[in-house]
Amino acid sequence: MRGLRRYLVVALLPLCVLLAAPVRPTLILMFGEEVRLATVPLDPRDLFRGDYVALRFAVEEIPLASFDVVSGGETGGPEPAEMKLAKDWYVSLKRDASGIFSPEGVGTSPPVGRPYLRGAFRAASGGSVARLDFGPGLERFYLRENTGRVLEDAARKGRIEAIVKVWRGMPVIVSLDVKPKEPSTN
Repeated sequence: MRGLRRYLVVALLPLCVLLAAPVRPTLILMFGEEVRLATVPLDPRDLFRGDYVALRFAVEEIPLASFDVVSGGETGGPEPAEMKLAKDWYVSLKRDASGIFSPEGVGTSPPVGRPYLRGAFRAASGGSVARLDFGPGLERFYLRENTGRVLEDAARKGRIEAIVKVWRGMPVIVSLDVKPKEPSTN
């Protein structure tokens, strides 16, 4: 009887791990608040992963002055070495007139009463901008087969907006919206 219990535990453990993987995205989709984020051009190429669009968001690059940290008695944001010490950074989001959410401020604790993204410091570029990583929920969006070319072209031109659900700082892309081309003024 004792050997049977061990066998069942060993047999069911991998099954439980596989069943737990979709729990987090499902919770985000059920309870998350919908936000619209602007993307920046990126050229994805990968033959082995199927049709997808790799995305980079404007909200991932934040001026150091937006960080709610005082560095050595001076305001103006933390130094990159100090930014690595904080495990999580919380980016407070605000909606502009066009409906796009952009960063309002960054701190080490979640803001109350407004949507936010939880990210980790990735790098400082140019000395005045920090790059944050918001996890796998914002990296790529998988598509139906043979539908990626149109979205890739629009992504390269910066004409894609992502509809994202955010719950407790965790994002999941729900859909992509291609902005229409602006009329030429010739």
